[in-house]
Amino acid sequence: MKSKLIKFLIVAAVMASLSMTAQAVPTTAAIQVSSGASTVTIQDNAGTDLSPSAGQIMWSGSINGWNLMVTVGDTKPILGSATSPQMDLTVTANTPGAAPLTVRFTDTGFGPTAGSIISTHFNNGTASETASVLVDPLNAQFGGLPATSINLASAPYSITLVDTFTVGTISADHRIITTVPDGGTTVLLLGAALSALGLIKRRLA
Repeated sequence: MKSKLIKFLIVAAVMASLSMTAQAVPTTAAIQVSSGASTVTIQDNAGTDLSPSAGQIMWSGSINGWNLMVTVGDTKPILGSATSPQMDLTVTANTPGAAPLTVRFTDTGFGPTAGSIISTHFNNGTASETASVLVDPLNAQFGGLPATSINLASAPYSITLVDTFTVGTISADHRIITTVPDGGTTVLLLGAALSALGLIKRRLA
């Protein structure tokens, strides 16, 4: 009887330890704004987040001379889902700062995903923009490698949008969506169409 009780307590302790380890990994969205030696991190529904909605972060403020009128990040559950990631980052600044600006928008708990990530971005301001997407199989905020080098079929993973701007005004939007493979349907339809075209040509000849 004591042996069974000891085994039960050991199993319970191991499960509790694993649970605490899993909870230690952040599973929320966040925006990080950096310029020079200054960095501001805004967690979803905490601190200086101006949006009360889960899955949306809104921040306005100044950093290293930059005056950001609005910085908004949309992610699940407002946009997309865990298995079909969609994220959108909008940055607007009318006063340039003293050094380049980097804005990172991250979210965790994605996957598994049967598709690939497509990234689009534009900026109507005077600053030049460099945009990239990182995916982290360790599911950590702001971590990862370029999205093209990660297997999205594994879960969970995090996604981070990284936008870097030279000194200037900013009116930018960076968005990702996830394509869903069609299982070869498009190729089959194209093949059928070409075969039909060949048949028609032979009949007309």
